[in-house]
Amino acid sequence: MSGDAGIGKTALIRRFADVARRAAVHVFITECAQEDRLRPFGPLLQLSGPFAALATRWAKDSVITAHDRDRAFAALSGELREAARNRPIVVVLEDLQWCDEETLRLLPYLARRTADAAVLVVATIRSDIAAAATLARTVVDLRRRGAVELALPPLTPSQVGLLMRSILEKGRIDPALLSYVSEHSEGNPLFVEELVRGLIDHGWVIFVDARWQPVRSLADATVPTSVGAGVRDRLALVTAEVRWILSNAAVIGPRFTFDLLLEATGASRAVLVAAIRAGIDAELIEERQADGPTFVFRHALFRDALRDALIGPERQEVHHRVALAMEATAKRCPMVDAPVSGGVGGAEGATLTFMVGGDAKDFEAVKPILQAMGKNIVHCGGQGNGQVAKICNNMMLAIEMIATSEGMALAAKLGMDP
Repeated sequence: MSGDAGIGKTALIRRFADVARRAAVHVFITECAQEDRLRPFGPLLQLSGPFAALATRWAKDSVITAHDRDRAFAALSGELREAARNRPIVVVLEDLQWCDEETLRLLPYLARRTADAAVLVVATIRSDIAAAATLARTVVDLRRRGAVELALPPLTPSQVGLLMRSILEKGRIDPALLSYVSEHSEGNPLFVEELVRGLIDHGWVIFVDARWQPVRSLADATVPTSVGAGVRDRLALVTAEVRWILSNAAVIGPRFTFDLLLEATGASRAVLVAAIRAGIDAELIEERQADGPTFVFRHALFRDALRDALIGPERQEVHHRVALAMEATAKRCPMVDAPVSGGVGGAEGATLTFMVGGDAKDFEAVKPILQAMGKNIVHCGGQGNGQVAKICNNMMLAIEMIATSEGMALAAKLGMDP
């Protein structure tokens, strides 16, 4: 799916993902980031399930040999095929123009190896950015293999009107207002939203007699006519501290966690919560469901505007602090406890039972390793719960052995041969 920035690729793909989930499809969504272009399989490392083994193997490596690549491709396609036997799978990669070369090479491979499986891969590409050579080759290869291309065109004036009604929620729209927004947005949905917001916020448009209408000629309107100007205009309404924190978030990437931003800024939790809330209220960022507090910028252009608002020395300082924060958080190694049951026979036959305690993401990452040694891999909850399950199991076994011993002792006293 291709189109200019702001044309609606993300909104459309998120709506599609919601529909797919309601149909019991397993949906994996990830974003490609400029910062990860030199990191093999960068956008896939944050995914779980069939992709967990990639994170285990390639979380830190930046170089991959041809042999390693072939093994990784074969393993992932096998995992996807196996998982799709039970439930259809959709994999979404957003902003493919920022993708690393290994992931780009993987896509045609998956097109061949999963062609007969219930696996759908969807990618979005910004058409306003020149494609790198590897991306261009990947697109050509996918076309040869029958990939479906969907180019999102600008909205027509009537579609702009429908979008404006959705934004404004009530009342009729003056024809002059519709004409102005349609012409100046050039049919870009994001620009439509920004123009409507700007015209209302700056007092050029009011709601009177159940009708949205200009208070004077819009030919003289002085509202932001670009997303960057619109974002800066919004940020002027918040404190300098909030702007600084959101700029730090923009440097981290399109997706950031609360803990990483807390480490990078050195702000208190209360201040950070307030800043993030201000960003959500300004509709610059939104919270996503994940293993912890995770937030994403609603659009790449919002993030660009925040990052570009920093001057050179500021950007260098923020980049340095973000790098230190990433290094500090990376040193907090994930841990699972995985006591085992099954004895020597289970070890020899790879039929052991592992009782694993830890976060769900860490469990998925370590599961392929444990499956090489065991048949039953059970997630028992948070860290320490594996040991709890093992202790309870041992207690029940001990109680059973005590009861058996007491029964045999009683039988012997009563003259039976145990």
